[in-house]
Amino acid sequence: MEVLLKVSAAADWTNRRSNKSLQLTPKRSSGSASVVQRTCSTLLRAAGQLNSMLGCRKEASISSLTLYTFGYWGWGNSTDKLVQAVDAAEDARGYRPPMFVDIRIRRSVRARGFNGNTFERLLGNDRYKWMDGLGNMAIVHGGPTRLKDLHQAAELLSLAVAESAKHRHVIIFCACEKPGSGGPDSCHRVLAAKQIQNIANRLGKSILITEWPGGEPKFEPTEIKLSAEDYAKAFRGSKWIPMGNQIALGKAAGMPWFSPLRLTSKGAAFSSMVALVGPCRFRKSAGYLPLLESIDTTKPDSYIRNRIIINRRENGYA
Repeated sequence: MEVLLKVSAAADWTNRRSNKSLQLTPKRSSGSASVVQRTCSTLLRAAGQLNSMLGCRKEASISSLTLYTFGYWGWGNSTDKLVQAVDAAEDARGYRPPMFVDIRIRRSVRARGFNGNTFERLLGNDRYKWMDGLGNMAIVHGGPTRLKDLHQAAELLSLAVAESAKHRHVIIFCACEKPGSGGPDSCHRVLAAKQIQNIANRLGKSILITEWPGGEPKFEPTEIKLSAEDYAKAFRGSKWIPMGNQIALGKAAGMPWFSPLRLTSKGAAFSSMVALVGPCRFRKSAGYLPLLESIDTTKPDSYIRNRIIINRRENGYA
């Protein structure tokens, strides 16, 4: 799920020559249109102030803002490793540890690491915020997927702008494993992202909203060598590929969904195969890459490329 708006506005929010961060918190009103207007006027006033500080022209273009969506499925027992992996990926890109925004309508869940305020305690107030207004009302009252309070989309956009000034991203998250491709079965975070997009469009703000960790797979497979035992497991349909020390944590955690790996092994009967993988997970404290699809190496490069494109589109990663 990816949304890209290419529009211009009044200032460069990521210029780091100033140590002052912008706090943009719109007040709620009776309608979403007035919230947008309030946020817009606040944003433009702050932009003018920042231009004055930096000596920028009023027509200067705003740098592109990136906001990530994420589903914590599979991380409930290893949230410490999740934070470690995400921080390593962001550090490899030159960013500070991100802010996590919880958009679940309620936090009483079976996943131990995300039940109640457990994840909040792990991160601390500086890196966690619960915005249940962007939660899915269908969880509580049934019916179609819908957001509890559309006003909070404007608040979240303001938060993302403020965090961008600190050189760190915002990750909005819920429980669903996949975002979906925008249909009726899609996760509600897709709906939240669209609402943020609409407000950003009204503000004339350039924003990229994409599923964590973002990026595009390289069509040329990265090679990884496995033991004969691990290769045999992958060949027989295992869903996990051990990382070992062949891939740095920052690279493995930031690997785009359905990236191709060429698996090799000297001791296996069939010594090479292509695996489409996702960003790393942890099982019993060991790092693994989820094996999403295996491809026979006799297939042409065009076939591998098409499988990557189709899988990403069908699962909401493109």
